[in-house]
Amino acid sequence: MLYEDAEEMDNPVVVIDSWDAVLNYANLKDQGAALTQSLCELCHEVGTHLILVSETADQTPLDFIVDGVVTLSDMEIRGEAVGGQVYSEQLSSRTMRLIELNKLRGVKREQKSYVFTLHNGRFQSFPPYAVHAASKLKPVPEKAFFTLFVFEL
Repeated sequence: MLYEDAEEMDNPVVVIDSWDAVLNYANLKDQGAALTQSLCELCHEVGTHLILVSETADQTPLDFIVDGVVTLSDMEIRGEAVGGQVYSEQLSSRTMRLIELNKLRGVKREQKSYVFTLHNGRFQSFPPYAVHAASKLKPVPEKAFFTLFVFEL
């Protein structure tokens, strides 16, 4: 069915969420690596992009078969007191999402992880932090910051 549907499309992308659940449901956990390899080969033959979502943080045989492995995580950030004062807006919590590029076959990684957002239902990552070379500073000539007025009474 996958082969027939993908063959009719121009640029098909298949997403299976979650691949672990499919293997468990079909009672194929032991044959997972062979089945994954066969599925990858089938998609390659048909020219289909395949995304398999795994819900395990452990390294699996799947990591060696696929072209890319990314890990998505999030953490809660709580505001703190500023200058000894507690402000309610700083105490609200925020979620920071992180994407870690564990493996990207044939692509140079400039940075291993990026902060991202799902604002308005769109995935957007923030550019990597870049340290800019310090420019040469020119001394500023000293000027008086006040003018003295003398009045005679």
